[in-house]
Amino acid sequence: MSRIALIARLGRRPEMREIAKRLKAMGHVMCSSWVQNDEQDDGLTLRQRQDAAVWNANDLESAGTAIAFTERPPMPPGSERGGRHADFGYALAVCKRVIVVGPRENIAYWHPKVEQVGGVAELLTLLREKMLDKTKQVGAR
Repeated sequence: MSRIALIARLGRRPEMREIAKRLKAMGHVMCSSWVQNDEQDDGLTLRQRQDAAVWNANDLESAGTAIAFTERPPMPPGSERGGRHADFGYALAVCKRVIVVGPRENIAYWHPKVEQVGGVAELLTLLREKMLDKTKQVGAR
């Protein structure tokens, strides 16, 4: 199965935990340390922030697929910080597959490598179809 990294604003962590459970149940391996970590950005030491940045980059580098959860306007309070956009750009550079769930928030989200779906149900269908395609390819050999 795929190694998947999730990208979203920090305030969506509880939602990402539920999505990670669903993806694991489908057989995917999750590569998003931040989803299980309870630390908040505020109150971290310099060293903790540096470590978190390195772990985040390592998670993305180890994933074959990155899934970015975007925001619909108006933006929720606290979503303006933009770390998820940096993660998205990094994922675009290092991951084989990048999927956006929600609207394309800026020009980078229109890159030809990026697939886009409207919501979680559509995402799960897309991933199931990809898994079926791989099964068919293996069976055809």
